[in-house]
Amino acid sequence: MDIPPAREIGTQPVDIETPSGIVHILATKATRGTGRRKNFISIEGYVSSPVSTADQCYFSFRGQRGGGAFSRVSPERDGTYRVVFETIISDPEFWTGIP
Repeated sequence: MDIPPAREIGTQPVDIETPSGIVHILATKATRGTGRRKNFISIEGYVSSPVSTADQCYFSFRGQRGGGAFSRVSPERDGTYRVVFETIISDPEFWTGIP
């Protein structure tokens, strides 16, 4: 499944392929980079499976595969994990409607 466009992050899960399988991030916040890093995105949210910051992970958008990584993973008391996934997406359609 494709990652949703930036304007829809937070309205549906974000699917990320990890070495151990697909995880679904329930996003709470997405932050776009600025200046020369304007195609950088940081997605904060929760996953129900453990993930590692050391692993290369993948997503797809409009049939194109991209790479990224979890930069933060914190276990929560309810058994979920608070995460931050970071990547670069240069496809202008991903950013439609986002200043």
